[in-house]
Amino acid sequence: MTNTKLSPLAKRCEQLLLRYPDIDADETDEIVQFLKKGSHLEIGLLGAREGVRPRIETFKRDHRKRFALGPKEYALFLLMTLTPFAAICWYVWGRVNAA
Repeated sequence: MTNTKLSPLAKRCEQLLLRYPDIDADETDEIVQFLKKGSHLEIGLLGAREGVRPRIETFKRDHRKRFALGPKEYALFLLMTLTPFAAICWYVWGRVNAA
């Protein structure tokens, strides 16, 4: 049987989400940090709890800009996709010209 207990941080976020939208800016920051940086397992377990999933969806919709990708994430994505492509092209070019 798997362990489905939440960490203290996940429990704190659950309490905040159940009070949402009656939370202050610091508490909003706590939820954002947990949803962005927390373990996927804990976020999934939290979303599976009674009444929390709709609150998470509402919270994400209300704070959409805080979950959007920034320039760093886009640059990293381009680097991660274009580097292997460039390496394959370089390899193929070397093989074709060597023949």
